[in-house]
Amino acid sequence: MPPANLLTKLGLNLLIIPPIRTKHTMRRIGVGLLALLWLTPEDSTLWIVSFLGWGISLSIITLAAQYWFAGSYPSHTALGILGSGGLLTGAGAVVGTVFLMVFKNAWHSHAALDFPASVVADMAERLVPWALAGGLTGLALYFWRWQG
Repeated sequence: MPPANLLTKLGLNLLIIPPIRTKHTMRRIGVGLLALLWLTPEDSTLWIVSFLGWGISLSIITLAAQYWFAGSYPSHTALGILGSGGLLTGAGAVVGTVFLMVFKNAWHSHAALDFPASVVADMAERLVPWALAGGLTGLALYFWRWQG
């Protein structure tokens, strides 16, 4: 495949997925450190744990994309990569959030849980809507970049 800048000069739009670099690794370590800091206090705020679950999911999905798909792709392939990546990120956000809730409950092991079972179950029920929202966000990024 010709270099990305040559294809761009020819008028072909490309999705460029960079290889793994130190700055990407530092961002992933930062998300992990935020999660560890969140485990310490007695905090049961849902938006914080949801944001951390999304951050973990996004970190894993971008790591996988950079590992397996690093390079340049034409716009018709970008549709599949961004759509499926968004779908997996949305679903992974729920899984990461539920994991963090259960882990914090086990870590603190109080008689009164930080996140009761009903709250964890309610969060798990959001898997399909969050996955669809992530997929639609990926598609929106595609149309914003390549069709606008």
